[in-house]
Amino acid sequence: MKKKIKKILLTSSVLGLSFTGVTVGQEIISPESQVVHGAQLYKWARSLSFKIIGSVGNKLYNVKASKSTGKYGETITPGSIPFNSGKYGAEVSYPIDALSTNHSVALFATTNPFNWGSKISIILRSPSGSRVINASLTDGQRRGYVFARKGRYTASFVSSARKKWAPYIAYRYDKGNSVYKIAKSLLPTSEEDSNTGQFEEVNGYGEVLKPEWNEQEVLVSDKTASINMTQMLDQLKDDNGIYVYAMRDYNEHDTVEFSDSIKSISYDKDLNETVFSFSTTNEEEYNLKFAGNLVNEYSENDNLNLKFEVEKLSESSEDFKIPNYYKYLLDNENKAPQIEDYLVTE
Repeated sequence: MKKKIKKILLTSSVLGLSFTGVTVGQEIISPESQVVHGAQLYKWARSLSFKIIGSVGNKLYNVKASKSTGKYGETITPGSIPFNSGKYGAEVSYPIDALSTNHSVALFATTNPFNWGSKISIILRSPSGSRVINASLTDGQRRGYVFARKGRYTASFVSSARKKWAPYIAYRYDKGNSVYKIAKSLLPTSEEDSNTGQFEEVNGYGEVLKPEWNEQEVLVSDKTASINMTQMLDQLKDDNGIYVYAMRDYNEHDTVEFSDSIKSISYDKDLNETVFSFSTTNEEEYNLKFAGNLVNEYSENDNLNLKFEVEKLSESSEDFKIPNYYKYLLDNENKAPQIEDYLVTE
């Protein structure tokens, strides 16, 4: 039976943006729930000035298209975009209408941990075309800007690699560009105004997104037991389903015992790295990769047993701590580490 294709219109009255997506099987988001009426907020440009059109089924989307609003601003994302794949090229651009020099904007993008350490270029052009932001950033790093003049600015996100990124644009009605809301399901305005979704300066990593989660929720009660690939990645997702540089249940110096059945093994000659996928999931983001050609050393259906140590990103912050495997990716521009560093020895 052929799946029904639905077109969804996601409108932001604040940013003057329109995201038109196509998903397969079910709606990404209800368009009616996303309309923000002019009586609630400032009056913004009414033109539907930007569209994303393409076949972007649920399997390609790690982050759903969404918008959050609050008293101090609005954040919008079109969801995860597969750059340089299908109908998408290396760049997507979004017009932003600045209504006041007392307003500000922040730009950032997120990706999954498998791509941590990769870079995406984030550019903001002024109404005259000059670049007021021009930065190469990793996952969750942001750049803010207080508008120097009113008019139409253009935010561009550029990736030369074939990777999935979720761009975010956060517009504030003031100059407070150090605090921004992260995109999540639309909630009542009073709840959205809570002091959450902030960024923090971390030595060596810039301003990165802080995790937001319910500390009462425990996913792993016995940290001495092994966890599989899906469970390990769930540890790195906050309550908004966004990957963060933190673990929900593990602390610095804890050991993460990993064990999962190998579903497939592939070797990339150009990158000289071997990619493992696992039986607990079909999603690409749940893969692990290691340096060298390992296809003859492991077989499908083998159990891969690894041990990861939890490390802080920086001594200056207690909030950010991740397995040393992902810290290696982050610190080495997504270069694959040696598998020997993580093998469980008898």
